[in-house]
Amino acid sequence: MNLMPISKTDRVQLLDICRGFAILGIFLVNAPSMLGMQPANVVRGYEGFDSVMKLGFDLLATNKFYPIFALLFGAGFWLFISRAEAKGNNAPRVYLRRSAVLLGFGLLHGLLLWEGDVLEFYAVHGLAMLLFYKRKPKTILIWAMSLMVTFWLVVGIVTYVIVPSATAAVTVPESYNAISDYAAEFVARATIYLPEKWATTVIFLLDTLPLFLFGLFVAKTGLLQRLDAQAGRLLPRVQWISLASSVLLSIPIVVHYATEPVYTSSGIILFLFIQGKALALFYVVSLIRLHASARGKKLLSPLSYAGRMALTNYVMHTVVTMLGVALFVENTAALHLWQVLFYCLGVYAVQVVLSRIWLARFSQGPLEWLWRKGTYGWKTKFKQVRSADRTEPGALP
Repeated sequence: MNLMPISKTDRVQLLDICRGFAILGIFLVNAPSMLGMQPANVVRGYEGFDSVMKLGFDLLATNKFYPIFALLFGAGFWLFISRAEAKGNNAPRVYLRRSAVLLGFGLLHGLLLWEGDVLEFYAVHGLAMLLFYKRKPKTILIWAMSLMVTFWLVVGIVTYVIVPSATAAVTVPESYNAISDYAAEFVARATIYLPEKWATTVIFLLDTLPLFLFGLFVAKTGLLQRLDAQAGRLLPRVQWISLASSVLLSIPIVVHYATEPVYTSSGIILFLFIQGKALALFYVVSLIRLHASARGKKLLSPLSYAGRMALTNYVMHTVVTMLGVALFVENTAALHLWQVLFYCLGVYAVQVVLSRIWLARFSQGPLEWLWRKGTYGWKTKFKQVRSADRTEPGALP
């Protein structure tokens, strides 16, 4: 495939497509936790067809999509900082305001709705990129690789050396309904889950920061703009090498599934982290190659609508799943993973349609607009969509 340099509009659409694709995968992974099927601080075991579904989730989704989102966040950081500096603004100061607003979103989301919120970590961990954005690309790349390997070593040591006492897997979680159990869960989030989450923030900084830095490296070096004939020869190699690596790293996961009477992910977490990065790379390169053709652009374009409203759609996943489903299902923890799969696909399809309708009138989603207002001030009006707005980067880059 001979890839030519892509235009700014195509490049922005590609980023939005990748973001929209990642949002769907993150939804699939998060939904069981939101529904109480995988409670916090509990090792959930799966049996029967649910164990097959869980294996499929682990092989194809778990730890595969947040790396894509994190890469885009790092690339978006560079776009934001470079544009702020080009306009003569104090770029670090503006970015601090941007991060503060995102942190506010995350704290509200995590406290009021779901303890698994990731926006808080993005806001705080993203501040570390201020130490790197003026560094040479080679330095950024070395730091990214070093931090990622360090994280894998830490996970390996904790999992296989500092082995905690065995915890029995729970195959039937306690009954859960987000509405009737809201008061108790709110107290647990405020007093247990969120403090525990912040106690581990340094450890997970070793996971998110290198991904941010890889995204920063790609944006700063302009790799996305240089999809020329040379890249056309390179991308297929990267695509199949990443796929082959993912397949090899999947072997211990499948062996674990085949040899354990009850399937859990607790004993293979290291392989899930490493295999997830390899398959995430395969997904991204596959999207890039598919987007290079006119037919591919048309096929992938619906994802861009969800991607441009990523922040709004991410939060709405929680609202609809925890509150909407609870109105119709008395015990959401008793649902099966195949039901979760079809539910997430259905909700996402509706979000794509609604996002397209919204973006036909406005240039940003409602939460993206609030984020921008909190960053730059409240003087400007909510913009009607214009053709020029199509080159604006999507939210939560």
